[in-house]
Amino acid sequence: MSKPEIGVAGIREAAEGKTISLEVTGEERHQLISQAAYFRAEQRSFEPGHELEDWLEAEAEIERRMSENAVGNLVKNI
Repeated sequence: MSKPEIGVAGIREAAEGKTISLEVTGEERHQLISQAAYFRAEQRSFEPGHELEDWLEAEAEIERRMSENAVGNLVKNI
């Protein structure tokens, strides 16, 4: 896995699950979650009242993908 580039393209790529590095800063993690939450809201045509739900689901998704990548990297290195 390659580390996503800083910027919108890299964040979008990571949020869509194309690539997520284990080496992300707190700021990069926040950006990934923010972008994923935005995509969720966009899919609902930005219907109000779901902001917290979007954020929490995006956070869980990013954490899950990072964990899956961590396990995959460990297995590859065995």
